[in-house]
Amino acid sequence: MKNGIHLIKQFENDVVWLREHKDSLRKDCKNQFVAVKEERVLASNPKLDALLKELEQKSIDAAAVVIEFISEKKITMIY
Repeated sequence: MKNGIHLIKQFENDVVWLREHKDSLRKDCKNQFVAVKEERVLASNPKLDALLKELEQKSIDAAAVVIEFISEKKITMIY
């Protein structure tokens, strides 16, 4: 089993990977939620509840993956 620090670092890496690949993901997953773990897309669906159900069916803990909506249009977020 992976330790907590490793899981946090992997989550951070997945956030960065998703940010870097958002434009290419927009081609195949536009207007869908995507679930990313270990720098790969595990599932995508336009409905969040359906995505979460798919992850559950695959025995994947949704809390351990990065989930983000991939909009058809680029959106600038200001924090």
